[in-house]
Amino acid sequence: MPEIPVAPTRLVGDILLGTLGDVLGKVFGMKTSLGAAGVGTSVGGNMEGGGGSHLGSGGDGISNAEATAEGRERLMSLSEEVTRRLPDLTSVEDDSPGGAGGGRAPREPTADRTALNAEVDSVIVAAKAAETTWRRYFEAHVRATGGATRARTAAAQCDVARAELAGATMARDAISSGAVDMDPSLRATAACKIDEKVAAATELVSRLAAEVAVHNAAETEARGQAATAGRAFRPSYDEVRKRALRLRLAAEERAERQIGRALSRADRDLQNKTIKLRELRESKGAAGNASEGGSSAPGLKGGDMLAELERRFEGALAGLKKIREAAEGAKTSIEWSKLTISNVDRVS
Repeated sequence: MPEIPVAPTRLVGDILLGTLGDVLGKVFGMKTSLGAAGVGTSVGGNMEGGGGSHLGSGGDGISNAEATAEGRERLMSLSEEVTRRLPDLTSVEDDSPGGAGGGRAPREPTADRTALNAEVDSVIVAAKAAETTWRRYFEAHVRATGGATRARTAAAQCDVARAELAGATMARDAISSGAVDMDPSLRATAACKIDEKVAAATELVSRLAAEVAVHNAAETEARGQAATAGRAFRPSYDEVRKRALRLRLAAEERAERQIGRALSRADRDLQNKTIKLRELRESKGAAGNASEGGSSAPGLKGGDMLAELERRFEGALAGLKKIREAAEGAKTSIEWSKLTISNVDRVS
């Protein structure tokens, strides 16, 4: 049988926790999937609504309610996380007008948290409603799997019993036909013992064969129930998946714009520092030529200024590289979400 999908509420939690996974996970090393850390994009979904049941969980010790709470928190705090994790280039800025730029804006636009929270609540309510049909599928799947396992075990035991019966039958035939030279008194005793063993083995084979038939019938019935329940739960399950993915996609697109603004500021900041660095190097060269001609510039610490500006330039360059990685990660995260939504639309 196919693999059992995770519970709908856990699915929602895993989808939301994976929001912007190629940035928060691959670039910043944060946890982006349930039970794992820094592993990029992932989709994985409370059997008992809000009760913290582990039924349908990923086997990582995190309940479905906890998974949903983690996903909600990631979505609600995404803008703050991006701002916190982007390189803070304020520490390497110069004091010139127009030189401000880097990883942080004075004020970032934020999503309407009340509206966003209501949307997340709506998806979670739909997920809990979908778990009624999902539970039927889960339980039927478990029964079918258990029936198949018990049937295989009984069949293996039956094969062993048949082999023992065949051996006992051959021994009985050899004794009764006189093929074995034995004392008549011992022959009668041996024949009696072998007959008892043949009878016991025959009864065991018959009982185990009946068990195999019962388990096979139970498996067939459970498979049919699982197929019926699967057709019933799939539409609502896929709808929950799509709604969670759309919330995730919208958040990723907002984050991409936020990172884009940071990238523009960092680009401008680096351009300003490049110009200043070039000008200072040129002025230092001119000052050196003047000093060779007998002039001097008392109090001018050109070497210190140049070293400080070079330090700022290197810091801005490293920060810009990190922000560019985040911008690229945002693009791939958005592409993944769009592709996944289109795949769900195609199969549903």
